[in-house]
Amino acid sequence: MRLASWIVDRRKQLFWGTVAAALLCLCLMLKVTVSMDMSEYLPSDSQMKQGIAILCEEWSDLPIGLESSISTDLPVWIVAIAVVLVVVILVLTSNSLIEPFLYLGAIGMAILINSGSNYITQNGRISDVTASIAALLQLVLSLDYSVMLANRFRQECSSIGDGDIA
Repeated sequence: MRLASWIVDRRKQLFWGTVAAALLCLCLMLKVTVSMDMSEYLPSDSQMKQGIAILCEEWSDLPIGLESSISTDLPVWIVAIAVVLVVVILVLTSNSLIEPFLYLGAIGMAILINSGSNYITQNGRISDVTASIAALLQLVLSLDYSVMLANRFRQECSSIGDGDIA
């Protein structure tokens, strides 16, 4: 309960701190590079990595296509459908018109912070698979938790007779 009180007492500082973190991570996100070489993520003592090293050593004049030949970029229409579905779900499950925008804003800031933190936590490099799907996955999972949390909050408010809060 003390943690909840601390959060409520410092809600403005936490909000502006989160906005600052999102803006910083937006700048860092632009510096993250995408790696197409999947062998980069193998442990150095793995047989696959050793085999690739032997191939490169023996056939130095032969270009080995270690990059994925399959495009891992999500088609724009899939992203558009996902975002439209998220908005529809939020509008249908919300009691007010501003609630979906609050959720989308919070989820958007979380996506920015996650994407920008890759510069620090992943040495500025992420795989092409992560780059193509991480934000969409985070959007969908965050939506799921947001809807469940809001629903549970409404249930608690109605059980204590304060149903007008939400």
